[in-house]
Amino acid sequence: MKRLDDVCGKENWKNEFSPGPDGGVMCGIFIRIRDEWVTKWDGADKTQVEAVKGGMSGSMKRAAFQWGIGRYLYSLEENFAICSTEKKQGWNKASFKDTDNKWLC
Repeated sequence: MKRLDDVCGKENWKNEFSPGPDGGVMCGIFIRIRDEWVTKWDGADKTQVEAVKGGMSGSMKRAAFQWGIGRYLYSLEENFAICSTEKKQGWNKASFKDTDNKWLC
């Protein structure tokens, strides 16, 4: 939403939700281009935790992706942390799978 506000201006975009297939949620992001509203839609299933909110959030993220927002995230290298049950100062020690970097999680 902040990206849309920054790029389009708060008055030049809006979203709309509607029921999707199999109980999911559809989100359309409308962007005003000159004097015309252009819309791109995508959907998501409801989630197991906060089902409606999760479905709405997921569908909006997917609709934003249709506009190009966040596409670069799919090209980032994945990192996985391995967490242990060993506690130190109230935190679990963790390290990246392929490196010796240690993090507290």
